[in-house]
Amino acid sequence: MTSLIADTPTTVRTSPVRANPLTAGRDNAFTLVRAGALVVVVLWHWLFATVRWDANGPHSGNPMHVVPAGFVLTWFLQVMPLFFLIGGWASWGSLQRHQERGGSNQSWVMARARRLAVPVLPLVLGLVVARTVLGAWWFGVVLLAVSPLWFLGVYLPLTLLTPLLVGAHRRWPAASLAVTFVVVCAGQYLRFVLHQTGLLLTLVAFLTTWGFAYQLGFHLDRLRADRRLAAAVALTGLVGIGACTLLGYPASMVARSGEKISNMGPPTLAIVTLSLFQAGLVTAGAGAAGIGRLSRRPLIAAAITWIDARQMSTYAWHLPIWTAVLVALRSTRVGLASTPTKSWLWQRPLWLIVPGIALSVVLAVVQARQSGPAQRVATPGEVH
Repeated sequence: MTSLIADTPTTVRTSPVRANPLTAGRDNAFTLVRAGALVVVVLWHWLFATVRWDANGPHSGNPMHVVPAGFVLTWFLQVMPLFFLIGGWASWGSLQRHQERGGSNQSWVMARARRLAVPVLPLVLGLVVARTVLGAWWFGVVLLAVSPLWFLGVYLPLTLLTPLLVGAHRRWPAASLAVTFVVVCAGQYLRFVLHQTGLLLTLVAFLTTWGFAYQLGFHLDRLRADRRLAAAVALTGLVGIGACTLLGYPASMVARSGEKISNMGPPTLAIVTLSLFQAGLVTAGAGAAGIGRLSRRPLIAAAITWIDARQMSTYAWHLPIWTAVLVALRSTRVGLASTPTKSWLWQRPLWLIVPGIALSVVLAVVQARQSGPAQRVATPGEVH
């Protein structure tokens, strides 16, 4: 499992890229966005969780259904589109640099796929073992612990398809993105109008919805160079979110108690509109130099470097650690409640401090066991 937890400090590269010059080195603005997205994910899972227990183990929820207009907050706190947006942007530049050095598409895909498959295969094996050996209750515990890593199961096939997606983008930049959008809409029609269900339809929804965000990442440089276009994309996304709500989709971008469907599982058309909204916001901020200027402040830059060097380890281990604390404290007075009560609110510092200390220990072990870049597992959204 060494490769699952190994990270190395971010390396700044300065090799020139003709068509995509902003990806020639580590991009401060997008690195700050990625680091901020990771912090939001960790804090969301640690601080905003409620838990219900049954024979199948723990089932996590959140208090957004009792927060006035809380659905609006989810348009900013649901940051998974950012990982795919910046992941697509990074892959676009990485593949192009690889090709300019004379590398083949196959060698690029194999190198990236190996680094993503390493954590996926042990997790799948662990789930199978937990289900067959430990029983339903412990399977639920393990499933909760590894649940954030679902994105690897989506990001890996997108990585395999990257040369084809990039080739289509170079020939038909707008049309290729539009085709993915049409496929997403077709899947929504089958699901919600014709009431079709099944594993295949679910897999297509995951691949095309997040694939849209990934392909939209190919356009981030152009959006950053044109603030008006970025603002128009953000506005389009915002209008799209409103339209989806009128069509019956949940206004919240996270699952809420009492709602029959979630925009995340499987992802819906609302996630496409959220991707547009966030892409426009991020590139407008980067184009105005606001995000980039903030990222160059010494304290912020040091924090970005520290987080960026530990990104995969933090993402992979933050919820297993939290789940271990959850199980250990289940029968105590500080065990998480299923509803956000006053005691739940006062316990928030505890659920930051205890998992935070444990995660710090894990990260320290990770750093001590580092043996070089060969063991590194890339984080989606990482610039190479």
